[in-house]
Amino acid sequence: NLANCFSLESITDVSNLELLHDLNLTNCEKVVDIPGLEHLTALQRLYMSGCNSSCSSAVKKRLSKVSLKMMRNLSLPGNRIP
Repeated sequence: NLANCFSLESITDVSNLELLHDLNLTNCEKVVDIPGLEHLTALQRLYMSGCNSSCSSAVKKRLSKVSLKMMRNLSLPGNRIP
């Protein structure tokens, strides 16, 4: 849970966190991408409300490359589904 980490600017490659179920980046306004997100096949909940639009765009591109079979909750800024 990294919610409300207003100073967080970057996240290292998360592809090795294959069993991660929840990722909460709510209000992490300075984060611009989540490298390796497309490899988190067990991810069930991703919260990114309050993140900037460039991060949202990068994340949507990464999510479009994977199957979201396990995803139960997805919260992204904006109103368009990737």
